[in-house]
Amino acid sequence: MSQARFGISIEHIHNESLGQGLTTPQLSLGYLWTQPAASNDPTGLGGSITWQWDERLCDTLVFDENFWAIPLVSCASVKASMHRAFDTWASNSRHVKFTDVSDQCAAEGYATTRCPHAEIWVTSIGSLDNVDHVIAPLVSMQDPSFTYSFRFTNGQRHTRLLDSGAEVAQQMVGVTGGTLAFQTDGFCWYLDSEFCGSFHRFKAYWDSPGAARAVGVTLFFSIWLSAVLAMLAATCITARWTMHRHVKIGAEAEHDEGGPVAPSSGVERLCAVLASFTIVGNALRILLLVCIFPYYTAIFVTCWSCYDFEAGAAHEIGHLLGLGHPELAPYETNAGYTPEGTNSYHEGLAAGEAFNGSTCLLPWAGVRVGAPTGRHEVRPSIMIDFTLHNPRHCLEEDDLEALNVLYPDCAGGPTVPVCDKPPLNLGWLRMLLIFCVFVLTLLVAALANCLARRKLRMIATDDKYCCPWFGDDERPGKKKVPKEAAERADEQEAT
Repeated sequence: MSQARFGISIEHIHNESLGQGLTTPQLSLGYLWTQPAASNDPTGLGGSITWQWDERLCDTLVFDENFWAIPLVSCASVKASMHRAFDTWASNSRHVKFTDVSDQCAAEGYATTRCPHAEIWVTSIGSLDNVDHVIAPLVSMQDPSFTYSFRFTNGQRHTRLLDSGAEVAQQMVGVTGGTLAFQTDGFCWYLDSEFCGSFHRFKAYWDSPGAARAVGVTLFFSIWLSAVLAMLAATCITARWTMHRHVKIGAEAEHDEGGPVAPSSGVERLCAVLASFTIVGNALRILLLVCIFPYYTAIFVTCWSCYDFEAGAAHEIGHLLGLGHPELAPYETNAGYTPEGTNSYHEGLAAGEAFNGSTCLLPWAGVRVGAPTGRHEVRPSIMIDFTLHNPRHCLEEDDLEALNVLYPDCAGGPTVPVCDKPPLNLGWLRMLLIFCVFVLTLLVAALANCLARRKLRMIATDDKYCCPWFGDDERPGKKKVPKEAAERADEQEAT
């Protein structure tokens, strides 16, 4: 939890829930959203948490999922991804819900400024006045508020038990709003988490993004270079064999005529070589030479060098709800506080036992230091420090336990993370566009083959009515090649 930065311990929080050992608000459980008792009270979680989208983001965020200037990412699709990021948490809790009020704010003239109806403001880091020299891809900041009337989702209040048995309200730090800001200068993003997930699993397999990239790039270009060399070798062999056959046919024509035949022109030799290749073969040659670098930049580089937009947003929303980095709990303590933070788990929730009407009143009673038996000390989590190489767009068991403990549900609630993400297929769409390029190269190859064969036929019959883009090729003194020789050449070519 984010409160660990003030040196708060699990034991201390549990004692607080019993009304004992209370100290200053910073050293108490806090930085959470209150659940008002009245159903019509919009404070905190009441009526859901409202959020607003800064309309300038659509113009400043850079998405590298376009292909050859074909736009595949729209402003609507980016906003939809933001909705899914909020729903990542909302679908796992009955109490935590979010409502988009961007349209209402824009209608009132707040399209690019923070709206009074919105509790969370989604904007760019460059538009913030109080943030300087941020190198992270995105940040989140809570709006804290000291209060004596905080109410947890289980109906409990933050009180202290006196020696007389009476309870008195204690001050606590609640959250009334927050800001989620993205980097827009020098950072790129992508939306298709599922497609790029295979690249991140490849990184995890090698346990080093640098090593994985070196292996991936080496393998990618080695296969491409091998294919190019094989293609060049096959092309040269076919071209030499075609030229040899073409000379042989000319010699036969000379023998039939009983006199010398004019040597072939460069156009004639080129047409003979082109006509000897298949249409599919020519298309593959063009595709291999033209499309490899667009494929590399549109597929490999995008998934490797850009940030997962939805995963990053979901991670920062977790911070706004009060969760911290599980692997960095002891190391993110503020100056002047004892580093008491540690990774933890809930014994009952980890065993699949949901809260009930009694256990939800003391959610911290089942919290233990470390991790469940037989598991790594730091379990998989969407709240692990977000980087290029570890995006997660669904909650893990560790995240769900934290959400249930901080916002307990006395009616139960899920013990297995809920994750329902629609496939975007932007990555596969880019692959399909490469296939469309292949279809275009097929058309070019078919046209080239057809024109080459037509030119050869015209030369063989010495037809004066040649295609204007090839020229008449009327060479003075050239002896006509008999029509029989041309037909024999066609028969040998078909054979």
